[in-house]
Amino acid sequence: MPKARAAGRSWLQALLPGFGSVRGRIASIQKSMLVELGQVASLPLHEDALARQIVQAEDAETLWALRFALAEAIGSVRGDVVARQKMTEISFMFAGLLRRRVEAPTALSGENVVRLPSRGPQPGARS
Repeated sequence: MPKARAAGRSWLQALLPGFGSVRGRIASIQKSMLVELGQVASLPLHEDALARQIVQAEDAETLWALRFALAEAIGSVRGDVVARQKMTEISFMFAGLLRRRVEAPTALSGENVVRLPSRGPQPGARS
């Protein structure tokens, strides 16, 4: 059980503001992803390629993009529920590392509201 505590501690520490360098946090995420991948070694070729991509990732955005492949590998062996749980834990480690996309507003207020199709006639609607 000591390993679980150590992993939990590093996950929690990664969320603390100012904890370590960005490179150190990325290395911590890589390590966590590789540990999870190592526990589902059912697809050796796929695992080797994914492990190589995780190790070679130079930034948080690249690692973020690899989460889907890792979730598939975990899900194929341990099930979707476990995969979602592991991805949630890893996703929290990215706090403050990802660049936010800032786009100039192109639509007027309210124009980008998603309207769901109605089910049958609405009260007060004319036919």
